Amino acid sequence: MKNNYKWMVASLALLFSTGAANAQTIDDAVRFSQNIYEGTARFQAMGGAFAALGGDFSSLSINPAGIGVYRNFEWTFTPTVTITSTEASYLGNTAKDSRGRFGFGNMGFVGVYNTGQSKGLVSFNYGVGYNKLANFTGRFSGQGRSTSASPATVLGYIAEDAGDVSPDILQDQYSVPSLAYNTYLIDVMSGPPYEYIGATEDHDALGYFQMGALNHNYYRDVVGNVGEYVFTVGGNVSDKFYFGMTLGLQGIFYSQYESYSETAVDPTDFATSGFHAFTQQTQIDVSGAGVNLKFGAIYRPFAGLRLGAYIHTPTWMWLTDESFYKINSEVETLDDGRFFGDEYTNVYDYRINAPFKWGVGAAYTFGKVALLSVDYEGVDYSMIRMYGRDYRNEFAEDNEKMRDDLSYTSNIRVGAEVRLGEVSVRGGYAFYQSPDKEFYYDQNIISAGLGYANKGGFFIDGTYSFNPSYKYNYALYGANSQRIETDTFISKIILTLGFRF
Repeated sequence: MKNNYKWMVASLALLFSTGAANAQTIDDAVRFSQNIYEGTARFQAMGGAFAALGGDFSSLSINPAGIGVYRNFEWTFTPTVTITSTEASYLGNTAKDSRGRFGFGNMGFVGVYNTGQSKGLVSFNYGVGYNKLANFTGRFSGQGRSTSASPATVLGYIAEDAGDVSPDILQDQYSVPSLAYNTYLIDVMSGPPYEYIGATEDHDALGYFQMGALNHNYYRDVVGNVGEYVFTVGGNVSDKFYFGMTLGLQGIFYSQYESYSETAVDPTDFATSGFHAFTQQTQIDVSGAGVNLKFGAIYRPFAGLRLGAYIHTPTWMWLTDESFYKINSEVETLDDGRFFGDEYTNVYDYRINAPFKWGVGAAYTFGKVALLSVDYEGVDYSMIRMYGRDYRNEFAEDNEKMRDDLSYTSNIRVGAEVRLGEVSVRGGYAFYQSPDKEFYYDQNIISAGLGYANKGGFFIDGTYSFNPSYKYNYALYGANSQRIETDTFISKIILTLGFRF
C-alpha cells in the first residue's frame, strides 16, 4: 500500500520483519560465520598471517599444522580491551558514542613429545585452549526531527506489516504489529481485505503522509563474541613437513538492546488519532555452540622458506534466540485512558551451517633476525544455510537470497617481525572482503606491537590494532524503513603473557 513512498532500497543485511515470531536474520548468519580473528598479541600484531609460520597458539584456529613447529612446552594468556567509537547520522544530525569492553583473546597450553629422532617423526605435539574468533562490541544513538513532508513513518511500516489479518487475530499474535495494535498505535481502516494505518499518518488520493513533526530517538548497544575451544594434535616430520588437525568447539554469544521512540512536537497535529508518543524496546540474546574440523600442513622446502595450506569443514551451529519486545504508548482515547503498554517474549531454536574455508600461506625467515609472512583465505558466503526447528525448509527464502546475493570472498593477511636481541618489533595488516559489496563493507585492520622474551622462557607481547572505518547502515524497522548510517572506529589493546619450558 505504501510501496511508492518507501525511499530506501531493501537491505539484504537487515532483511527481516520484526513482526515475525522469531528474529533470526540473514545478518545473523553472516555475523556468526565471519571470523575476524583475535588471539594472541603476536598473532594480532602480525595481522594473523600464520598459515605458513605456525608456532603461535592462535594459528591452531587457522592452520593446525602450526602445532608441529613447536619445540617446547608453552602456556599463553591474553587479556584484551576493545574500544569502539561510532559516529551515527540520522535525519541530518550526527551523534558520537563509544563503548569499551574487557575480554580474553586467548588462553592455551601446548605440549611437545620429542621422539629423539632427527629423521621421520621428530616430535608429536598437542594443544588445548581457547581463541577468540569474532568480537561484537558497539554502541550508538541517533536523534532527529521529521516533518509532515516525510514520506513514511515507522508506525506506517508496522501497520503495513500487519498484513491482511483481522483485528481479532492480530491482537492475539506474538508480533510487533500486535503490540502496536494493542497500544493504539495502529488501527484498522477497512476489511476484509484488512488494511491498517499508523497513528502518526494520514492518507489522501496521493497516498500516505506524516500528519505532523516528530522527534525521533534511537539507541543501540551490542556485546558478544564467538570463541573457539581448540583440541589440536600434530607433528614434525624431519624438520621439513609439519601436519596437524584441530577439533574446534565454538561458543557463541550475542546480546543486542535497541530502543526507538517518536514524540509529537505538537500533539494537536495528530488530533485525529490522539497520538502523543511511543517507545519500542527490543532485547535479543543469542547463545549456542558450533563444531568444526580443521586440517593443515606446512612444508619447508629449504632453510628459511615455509609454505602452508589448510582447509576447514563447515561449522555446524546450534543456536537459541530469546527475543523480548515491549511497546509503551501515549495516545488519547475516548474510553480507555492515555497510557498503554504491551510486551512479549519468544524463544526460538535454529541452526546455521557456516561455509567451508580454505587458505594458503608463505613465510620467509631471515635467520634469527627477521621474518615476513603472507596468507590468503577463501570463503564462499553463498554457501551459508539456515535451518529451523520445525521443518528443514523454514528458511528456504533466506537461503535462496544468500545463494543468489552473497559471494565468494578473498581475505589477505600480511605480517612482519624484526628481532633486536630479546626485543621484537612487529607490524601487520589484514583485509577481510565484504560478502556483498552493496550491503556490507570491507574491513581493513592495521596493527603494530612489541615483544620481549628472555632466556628463562618468560615472554610478554603487547599490540595495538585498529579498524579505521567500518561503515554500516541500520534499518529502524524492516528492510525499507528509515535508516541510520554509522561509521565506526574499532581499536584493540592486546597483552599476552607466556612461558616456554
